[in-house]
Amino acid sequence: MSSKIGDLPFACEDPRTLAASWAEARGYVVEPVPPEVVLDSPDVEAEAARLVSFGATLVARRSETFGDFTAHWIVMNGPEGNGFCLQG
Repeated sequence: MSSKIGDLPFACEDPRTLAASWAEARGYVVEPVPPEVVLDSPDVEAEAARLVSFGATLVARRSETFGDFTAHWIVMNGPEGNGFCLQG
């Protein structure tokens, strides 16, 4: 029998490591949290290269289709590891 978490309030120095630890303990998969910051650019590739030149890293290229429309965006991390999206 496994335990069940009811509430888990916490403050921590490294939330990703703590989340991974609890996920392992519970048998969960930690899904990436969508970034809250979204930058718009008319030239997404050029802007991504510019952002990388001063410390950002490219995490993933994503797309999703909604009916006849397909949205494309790039998930990136800033120099301190904070996530954000870049879209055209």
